[in-house]
Amino acid sequence: MPLLPDEIAELEARPRDGDAVRAAIQAYAELHLDEFAGWYLDRDRAGALTTMWTDHLDRHVLAIGALVHPAASVAFRSARFSLASLNALQERISADWDWMRGAGIAPLGVGINEIGNRVELDVSSTDPAAPFTVAAHYAAPLGMLEVRSDGTGAALVPIATVRGIVVTASGAAPGENTYLVVTRGPGPGRCGGDVDEIAHGVGPDGRFQILCAAGSWTIAIQDAPIGGPNGIDLGHLDVLVPGGGVVDIIITLDPH
Repeated sequence: MPLLPDEIAELEARPRDGDAVRAAIQAYAELHLDEFAGWYLDRDRAGALTTMWTDHLDRHVLAIGALVHPAASVAFRSARFSLASLNALQERISADWDWMRGAGIAPLGVGINEIGNRVELDVSSTDPAAPFTVAAHYAAPLGMLEVRSDGTGAALVPIATVRGIVVTASGAAPGENTYLVVTRGPGPGRCGGDVDEIAHGVGPDGRFQILCAAGSWTIAIQDAPIGGPNGIDLGHLDVLVPGGGVVDIIITLDPH
């Protein structure tokens, strides 16, 4: 049976593209938060706006189909956990992770993977059992929480501020330059994090400032002119960085 003119007009008035479709689906999802599991753009389906539901999928397909234009690019799939429950778990973890450091684990970050329908928690620890320890603490349903460890414990290593001065072979300041501060070391942790506007560069007065994890590091000065060669040390110093505090060093450039 052909559609009547007013029925055709109603169909054409429905949201068809982009923000309008998202707004219509979001309004519908807010009425069904106990079953709405999230959404994403599915590249395998030509960018279809894909919504996920924990139950009554057929009902949601029909309801959303009645809200948007027939040509709207939408898709549907089932999921185990509602977005509301994932958000609740994420908030619970964020409010209760200080205990980890006492277990030799440093929390790095937590977020929701909507496509994967899970919460993902990144930690730093040398203990291979750390992911299991953390997962057991939160006791989330199987598959709801993925705990990933970097295996290094680098985030647990104390950080110190290294304040450096670069001087020429005669002891003078280098003046305007294109020098870079380059660090090398076995880790764990990092050396060379930015502290101020200098950001790995060397000021005309020869000063620089970086953050380094405790340990043995080689701090070198290299030249990096625009379009020119680089990678050759002009001077370097082996430094034993303590845990915390400030370390002052002087690096003398090799005479040319």
